[in-house]
Amino acid sequence: MGKKKISIGTWAFIWGGYKEEPIPFATVLDTLKKYGYDGIEFGAFAPHLESNTDSERKKVAKMLKDRGLGVSGIAAPFPSPSTATKAEYLAAVAANLDICEAIGSPKLRVDMVDNPTKIPGALTHVECV
Repeated sequence: MGKKKISIGTWAFIWGGYKEEPIPFATVLDTLKKYGYDGIEFGAFAPHLESNTDSERKKVAKMLKDRGLGVSGIAAPFPSPSTATKAEYLAAVAANLDICEAIGSPKLRVDMVDNPTKIPGALTHVECV
């Protein structure tokens, strides 16, 4: 087993107490590097990723590479599975996988934005307990 590594989710610096004044991505990376983190779990949301374009993904990848930081995974935006079409949802998966590929992320984190019992074909509340 190799050396354990430490990463932190970057969304911690754009939401919650930082919602009104998010910490710039470069500042987050510089600070994490300074304190000995090995990498990040990338919150693929504005303002750290303004848009999911090739140029923005390359910019993020370069910032990570320049600091010698890795990526443990990404948390990315997904549409509501209860209101999105299958095509819309799969398009979001593909777009988020583009981010993974560009920045070297081994994982794509999928957070449901809906209560599991509201998703068509999902488990009932009783089955979830």
